[in-house]
Order: sequence, then C-alpha cells, then structure tokens
Amino acid sequence: MTTVFFLFRVPVWCGALTRDREPCRKNANGLLMGCSYQQHKWQKLKFAVVPPKWRELNRGLWVGPEKRVATTAAFCGMISAVVAVIDLIAK
Repeated sequence: MTTVFFLFRVPVWCGALTRDREPCRKNANGLLMGCSYQQHKWQKLKFAVVPPKWRELNRGLWVGPEKRVATTAAFCGMISAVVAVIDLIAK
C-alpha cells in the first residue's frame, strides 16, 4: 500500500521533458504519473514500461528533494513487501 501511494498519489513535480528539453514543473500525482497534459502522462508511462527509457526514468526520480524522499520510500515499501512474502513462505 505504501508503494502504491508513492508511485501514484504523492504530490510531486511532473518532471516530463518539455519541448525545450527541460523538466516540466507542473504538479503531478505520484512518481509515475504526469501532470494535466496528456502527452506527459504517456511519456512517464513509457519511461516505466520501455526498458531503454529506464535510465531517463531513473534520472527523473532523483531531481528534487520531494522526489528523492518519495522514491526512497517507494523502494523501502517494495523491499518490505518482498521480505514479508519471503517470511510468509518460510513459515
């Protein structure tokens, strides 16, 4: 649940590349969601799905302090979920 919150609901800047090749500064919901522009939503989704774009996505996840905190919390949530599943299987 924590991971879902940080990936899709936490308020952060969009960060999608604009026509000027600069990150978008509009507000967005979640690390993987874009702002109100439809093209930015598709661009962020493409970053998450297409393997060659993962480097660009990773670069965008660490641009500001709020994204650093959200990214770290999302990774901690994923690690916690994996550890819980392993613990459940081991019992």
